[in-house]
Amino acid sequence: MGAVNGTGAEVVLFDIGGVLTNDPWQSIILTPRTGLADTLGIDKEEAGSAARRLWPKYSMSVQRETDYWEEFSHILRVSIKQTLIREKTRSLVRASSKCQQIFEMINAAGLTPGVITDNTAFWFPLQAEITSLMDHVESSLLFLSYNYGARKSMSEPNLFDCASQIVDPRKTLIIDDSEDKVAIAREKGFLSLRYSCHGSLETLGHFLNAGDH
Repeated sequence: MGAVNGTGAEVVLFDIGGVLTNDPWQSIILTPRTGLADTLGIDKEEAGSAARRLWPKYSMSVQRETDYWEEFSHILRVSIKQTLIREKTRSLVRASSKCQQIFEMINAAGLTPGVITDNTAFWFPLQAEITSLMDHVESSLLFLSYNYGARKSMSEPNLFDCASQIVDPRKTLIIDDSEDKVAIAREKGFLSLRYSCHGSLETLGHFLNAGDH
């Protein structure tokens, strides 16, 4: 299907965390009162630092979630039961309430949806499930950091470079909640929009209609 939107794009590649769902590790660990940090009395700055330290390793290759939490626990010198982790994951990782509306808008705009995300092999399936992602996106347009061994913000070749081998950046819209990653996408020749799950759908609608990129 050709473009029927103001951007001239034919494909849209979504980030997931922060756009279609909340961010898994931030939600599980740092949610006030109910996250792991507050539940276990862990300093949030230390917990966030540990999670960011582990992110490159666990997002750039297929790894086990149990290993992630064992290493996280070791860094912080605290014991965390797997049952507690599962409980927090089920209750705190959520799809955006606007998710289905977003897919409807993208479909109405004549865009073929896909995904470009710095993610882990254990959190992506959960996010895909709670958003019904695979009912909407093309499996050939899944650019997952753990499959490519590349992230969006790393030195070249980064994940945008990998995507550009399959899609035409000039006809591909990147939607991400990070201004830094949106800027990198633009440098690579992609159309791009900063959009957060906490933002208004009017922002997305205006962009699609006006093509103000």
